[in-house]
Amino acid sequence: MMNDLKTGLKLMRYAYGIKTNCIQAAVFLLAGLVLILSGGEGNLVVWGGFFWISISMLPTQLIYTLGVSKLVQASPMRKKLQTVFPVAANFACVTAVYLAELVMCGIRLGVRPDEAGWMGRSLIALAVMMAFMMLYLGACYKYFVAATLFLVPVMVFWLRGGIENWVYAQFLFGGRDVPLGQAAAIGFGILILGALAEYLLVLLFYRAPLSKMAQAVPLRKEL
Repeated sequence: MMNDLKTGLKLMRYAYGIKTNCIQAAVFLLAGLVLILSGGEGNLVVWGGFFWISISMLPTQLIYTLGVSKLVQASPMRKKLQTVFPVAANFACVTAVYLAELVMCGIRLGVRPDEAGWMGRSLIALAVMMAFMMLYLGACYKYFVAATLFLVPVMVFWLRGGIENWVYAQFLFGGRDVPLGQAAAIGFGILILGALAEYLLVLLFYRAPLSKMAQAVPLRKEL
């Protein structure tokens, strides 16, 4: 897995739109940082988390642009470029984002220790949303419209705070607070399950053609 991740990261330098994606990542990073550190309860998992999750999607997008090339499509690396490489890069990125969120939690708790109660639930909700995004990435580059129709209601529900306030507070934990260490462990477990599910999806849909809608307009004529 580590070798596949290194190879995927090296290949991204040849991807389409790498400069644009780097600028987007910087904007999302700053926006998420401001919201997480300065916002009130819920911003950690809702808006701040949304911007940082968006960063984790960008490497996958870059790797899939490589598959548009007819030379790559005829290469023995074709399968890995549509299966192993994007999943490995995405899992590495969501793990890095989640670790960064944990650091932000530590900083916030140092300043506002009274927020410990809801922060654990927020971290678990963030991990679940990341897992949903992994499922989306596992399907959207082959079936963009169907995958997006699946994701939109989930995103709307999440951005309104539904997942945090209902699923975790009521169903899973009966409204109880979750200690930060326990929440982090549960969150990482959810991310691992999300990566496995994403990998199964990309294997399932591997033989389907790449979706034109999932690529930038200049690349669609190549498909």
